[in-house]
Amino acid sequence: MTAATSTSQILPGVPLAGEGRPTAPLTPRESEVLRKLTSGRTARAIARELGVSERTVRKHLEHVYEKLGVHDRLGAVLLALRTGAL
Repeated sequence: MTAATSTSQILPGVPLAGEGRPTAPLTPRESEVLRKLTSGRTARAIARELGVSERTVRKHLEHVYEKLGVHDRLGAVLLALRTGAL
């Protein structure tokens, strides 16, 4: 990787810290789901731990992605880790 190569070129579509466009604060449940996601848990595992359906977890994740201005779990996790949000 050269000095001119940026992270956004390596991971296209994944925003760098500050490039995400948060639209609203996360709810406590959304934050909890994101925290579990950053530790590598699947939606199914998160659902089991929280005592909710996998569909509910996926809906929470959809809201998290929208609020953080990302498109997927990788983008959400990277943004959360880069910004120290969790």
